[in-house]
Amino acid sequence: MQQTPKYTPKNLYQILPEYCFAVDAITAELERRALKWTNGQTCGQEEIQFVRNIVRLVMIGGHVVWRTSRAGRLQVLEPEAYTLQRTTQGWKINVVIGPNRGWKLFSVFEPPVHLQSPSWWDWPSPVVKSAPHAERLVRVYDNWDRRDLHNSRHAVFCTISNTLRPVGSSGFQWFGGANQLSEDHPLSIRPNQGTFQELLERRTSAIRLLSDATEEERRLIFERSHDGQDLPHDMREREADDQTPVAHEEHIVTDGRDAKESKVLQETPSTRYAIERLRQALLLTLGVPAQAIGESVNTERSSANQNQWGIAVRHFTATAEFYRKLCSEILKLASLLPDGAHIEYAAGTPSFYVETVSTLLLPKHAKRLLSNYYGVPAEHFDERKLEGTPSQKDKIASPTADPKKMEL
Repeated sequence: MQQTPKYTPKNLYQILPEYCFAVDAITAELERRALKWTNGQTCGQEEIQFVRNIVRLVMIGGHVVWRTSRAGRLQVLEPEAYTLQRTTQGWKINVVIGPNRGWKLFSVFEPPVHLQSPSWWDWPSPVVKSAPHAERLVRVYDNWDRRDLHNSRHAVFCTISNTLRPVGSSGFQWFGGANQLSEDHPLSIRPNQGTFQELLERRTSAIRLLSDATEEERRLIFERSHDGQDLPHDMREREADDQTPVAHEEHIVTDGRDAKESKVLQETPSTRYAIERLRQALLLTLGVPAQAIGESVNTERSSANQNQWGIAVRHFTATAEFYRKLCSEILKLASLLPDGAHIEYAAGTPSFYVETVSTLLLPKHAKRLLSNYYGVPAEHFDERKLEGTPSQKDKIASPTADPKKMEL
């Protein structure tokens, strides 16, 4: 797959917010089930952040380089800090920035076997697979910004004025009104180089004086309108504190030219549709449909289109389960103690099915499922309320049931 070398997959990940949306959706689903040690100890923020880094780096590069430091901290290596080389014994990690001991590679999406030193674009990671859609989306966003920037600035098209013509009997051309093009014009009386040079000097002096007067007028306008203070909520950067903010801009059209206002660039009807389709294609390639991040792909309500919503949810559930399995494997390798204890995910079900599944479980299992999902201690749940209401058959069989109602 031919890619431009001007940026890396990590740069592409940082440019588009859709990649961050996908990673946040996956990690949020993973964190629905608590991380805990098999010996009963609880995990802290360090282990949660370690999982987040795993998901992010696997999505960017198709693999993750990790280690457990001597102090017992779980660490990952950023893509710009190392290179990988294939050898007969496996992958060799060449660290170029930072500590270089104890690093291990966990490969998820392998590059072709004939590549000994694959580049970042050779690893078939989700970001690399979605790069064509991402590049087009970046260009559309860039075109959108350029159009808005053009429309927010004053702009004119200048053409040579029709009034630029020879003056009287002179061969010199000058821009002027009808009165200046009469026979009494200095160039028509004394058409010589000295007169033309004198006229240029006088005109240059007048333009310089007008420029100075403009600057003075601009300063007075700002002082009168703002009383010498900065504009409220003014976010513009200034090189020095003593610089006076510009209250307005002036645009000058060269003498001898006619100006016409440039037209505002209009949005094409298909622009928004193209952006939506590119975003959906990008998110689907990452395994995170738009519905998983709370967006609707059409004007119909989710309750009116259960089949479409269900397909999207199953797609995202499979993606989350894929990342949970690889994170579980890395966590077990990184946290395995001599007695066999390690970090693992608590038992649970996808967030979309918690309430549905919990009604079908025995009370003791349902309260553990709800405890993992909501973060509430299991002993705080009332098993009697989790049992549900008795069925009609149980009511009829009850000895306290009304005989008249039993006959009905």
